[in-house]
Amino acid sequence: MYPKIILPSLLFLFFFSCSSNSNKEEMELNNGEKWKINAEMIPPLMASERLISDFAAGDKKDYKALTAQLKENNQLLISSCTMKGKSHEELHKWLHPYMVLLDELENVETEKEAIDLFEKIEQSFETFNQYFQ
Repeated sequence: MYPKIILPSLLFLFFFSCSSNSNKEEMELNNGEKWKINAEMIPPLMASERLISDFAAGDKKDYKALTAQLKENNQLLISSCTMKGKSHEELHKWLHPYMVLLDELENVETEKEAIDLFEKIEQSFETFNQYFQ
């Protein structure tokens, strides 16, 4: 029961620790450079990107299992976040829509919906890589 209380609390704090407008604004670079991600956050991000790449390359169709693994990586990402300030705000601009896509993928009813959402998730990581290192 204890872990069931921690995760929602962490998610609440993570989402509301920045201004609510951060998800509505365009993402920005750091004076023309990519934002740096703290080292502890890199492994779950790389693991998610690898899962997405492997899933795209294979002929797997288990979108629910993929979503569960990606959400598990997000929990690790969130728990390892020590970013502050503008870089943290910019990360939220990417992360919140990405998490919404995962929620939508988790609840798809047709394979067509799953394929469309998966493509958006792939695009989301392309965006991430344009703004973060």
